[in-house]
Amino acid sequence: LALIALSGSLLYNSTKSNAGIVGDWIYNPDTQHEYALTTEGTWRSNRAIAQSVGGYLVSINNSEEKEWLVNNFNPPIPTMSIGLTDEQEEGIFRWESGEPRSYQNWRGGEPNNLENEDYTVMHTIFGNSTYPGNLPGQWQDYDGIAPLSGIVERAIPEPSSLALIMAGSLGIISKRLKRNRSEAK
Repeated sequence: LALIALSGSLLYNSTKSNAGIVGDWIYNPDTQHEYALTTEGTWRSNRAIAQSVGGYLVSINNSEEKEWLVNNFNPPIPTMSIGLTDEQEEGIFRWESGEPRSYQNWRGGEPNNLENEDYTVMHTIFGNSTYPGNLPGQWQDYDGIAPLSGIVERAIPEPSSLALIMAGSLGIISKRLKRNRSEAK
């Protein structure tokens, strides 16, 4: 069964396009999700990339997940788009994934909606010339236009689902082989 699940996992990952993803996916055993970075783009283009690979811009549900993200994506990217937005209703931030917002980690004075900022970034380094005074893992609202990478999060199918995917794939391959053999005769 483990071999089927592993094979199914490889098949699952190979059936998803990774266009717009930089580097490898990283698995977090605590959330049982995997994470990757997008190429630089607007918040909306990062969201589109996330959706195209079967995920969403990351929803950060607790300080442990935030720390895991900071530790795994620092460096190379000092500031990254996350899936928190108030574009639907000003001042009411919601996770793009639809998950309830039970945790927050705003930088002091944020969100401030300076110049109608409807999207959120997470800093992974201590203050720099662009964002002085920030701490790793703190959030800040931004306009969504500045080209940044985003963190994509996606669930991995349960082993039973992977087994079904694998079984279905083997069935398709078997039918194709039978058809090819009968056509060759």
